[in-house]
Amino acid sequence: MKMENETVVHRFHIRQFKWMLVQGIVIVFASVASLGSIIAYSHTLNDRHDILMLALIPPMTLIMIASSFLTGRYLIRKMGKLLDAIEAVASGNMDVSIDTEGADEYTAIYENFNRMVKELKLSKENMQNFSNEFTHEFKTPITSIKGFAHYLIRTGEGIEDQERLRYLGVIEQEAGRLSELAQKTLLLSKLDACQIVPEREIYDLSEQLRHCIILMMPQIEERQIEPEVVLPVMKCCGNKELIEQIWINLLNNAIKFTPEKGRIVISGNASADQIEVRISDSGPGMDAETIQHVFDRYYQSTSGSSVTGNGIGLFIVHRIAELSGGAVEVSSESGCGSTFTVRLPV
Repeated sequence: MKMENETVVHRFHIRQFKWMLVQGIVIVFASVASLGSIIAYSHTLNDRHDILMLALIPPMTLIMIASSFLTGRYLIRKMGKLLDAIEAVASGNMDVSIDTEGADEYTAIYENFNRMVKELKLSKENMQNFSNEFTHEFKTPITSIKGFAHYLIRTGEGIEDQERLRYLGVIEQEAGRLSELAQKTLLLSKLDACQIVPEREIYDLSEQLRHCIILMMPQIEERQIEPEVVLPVMKCCGNKELIEQIWINLLNNAIKFTPEKGRIVISGNASADQIEVRISDSGPGMDAETIQHVFDRYYQSTSGSSVTGNGIGLFIVHRIAELSGGAVEVSSESGCGSTFTVRLPV
């Protein structure tokens, strides 16, 4: 393959050299003709002048050929580096990097190539991690659904109604988890491909938060949680659909970790250039290690909590806040609940 690359480079520069040579010869004759015209205009053109002009043609042609040859060799060496690197990347080697020292006018080309390879390598790693983690996350609920459904079919009428309902409840729970995981994964894929937030609009963010709380009321009432809402009027300019996902994920997280008859506080304030929203729960809180990784993709705490998730929700919150020009942070202590603070630009 390397020999093929060298052949391609040489063919390319042979053609380039031919055109440079033709161009050089044209320039030589044009220069001599111009010189003759100047002499004829300023002096009387004689035989000595004719011989002088003819004598200039061979050395000027040789100089042009030599300069074209050296230029061609230079371009072959520079282009050869690039083609070798491209061939390596095409073969799957993402650790390729072209040294920019002495690259001269090729420096920008080499730097852009190196940047492109880094992006390709990062995309490849993200895809591999996504495939592994996605497969693992989907496998667990599917296995549970399959196992309990098979057990119910196999036992038939020999199973008590209470036990049957318990197993059906597990199937329903795992199916819901699978559906939630699929929805969040699709949103995650959309956010990974998004660099600029589209379709921004000015809207009432406090009203959006109240709407999200109403959507969560069945879960809040089921756990007998007491919500406290303190929200002034807050206007926001952003993608309404994406920002709503911040509140849904944070509220869902707070409800999930708050014990029965616990308390959730949703508060906010607005300044001239920033909106701040805080969602606090009375759950078990987090240790220092969990706080450090809580916004990582697919991170799940190993602190022994009985509450489990898929590790996507808080990563989505962080990503949307980042795309919207804002930020999200968490403050928590073990046994003292957690507070998530989202800051968005007005």
